[in-house]
Amino acid sequence: MRKRNLKKGGSHLFQGRLRKYEFIKSHMNLFAVEKMCKIINTSSSSFYKWISRPKSNRDKRTEELSILVKQEHQDSDQIYGSPRITLELNKKNHKISRSYVARLMRKLNLRSKIRKKFKITTDSKHSFQLAENLLGRNFFTDGLSQKWVGDITYIKTGSGWLYLTTVIDLADRKIIGWSFRMT
Repeated sequence: MRKRNLKKGGSHLFQGRLRKYEFIKSHMNLFAVEKMCKIINTSSSSFYKWISRPKSNRDKRTEELSILVKQEHQDSDQIYGSPRITLELNKKNHKISRSYVARLMRKLNLRSKIRKKFKITTDSKHSFQLAENLLGRNFFTDGLSQKWVGDITYIKTGSGWLYLTTVIDLADRKIIGWSFRMT
């Protein structure tokens, strides 16, 4: 019973060794393999055996799907995330789950570009009379109620846009009045 459980967990137990081998393989052109194996405390013969072994079906499938995921990501101008890429690949008869696509995207360092929706909030081409700029960017004041400024804030809610208008006294920066309205 114990032996069987160890065999099942072998892929998890030997992950460290595979990472060592991948590191050695990626640095083979910089350092001697035998020296790296000695420093990392692994056998060079095991490393060479690992390099020469044929790829498993799972590795082949992962490479194939990685190429497809990368291609879909490029075709979407890097906008699609794992849900959309999964949908596109399943349409093309490549059976793959969203979580697996997400793992592949993390492994390939692929992220979707999130575009913020732009909302135009200012209408500069209106026919209303413009108020004169009395402050001239001089926001300093000596006493209360000498200089007031106003501001409008747009707040998006589930039922639409809300507009909050405030009037602020520049002397103590406190709100004198406000109005809240929905369009």
